[in-house]
Amino acid sequence: MLPVVKEFGAAVIGLMIDDDGIPHEPETRLSIAGKIIERAGKMGIPTEDIVIDPLVMAIGADSNSARVTFQTIELVREEFGVNINIGASNISLGLPERHTINQAFLSLAIAAGATCAITDPMKLI
Repeated sequence: MLPVVKEFGAAVIGLMIDDDGIPHEPETRLSIAGKIIERAGKMGIPTEDIVIDPLVMAIGADSNSARVTFQTIELVREEFGVNINIGASNISLGLPERHTINQAFLSLAIAAGATCAITDPMKLI
């Protein structure tokens, strides 16, 4: 995909996943982000066109997923300074009161350094 991104001058969203799947450790996710950013840089894609997505996982399946996401966001912002995108409602999949959970999660993710969110803003009012 990177040659196409470069050719058209588009931005790219890099997902923190590798051949082993989605890591549970923030440091491993940071390493994956580094590889994405390095490869994009070698293609001549400017840093401001690279958006990293830490892949928010549902807390109903793993109670540590929010903590891992926040730590990952902080590490990536400190190390690389790139924009970070999150799927804001992924955190609450399968849970009641999703609206409330999503509001709290999005606020904390922004505080951690997230700059972009995939969300329905009408549901965050």
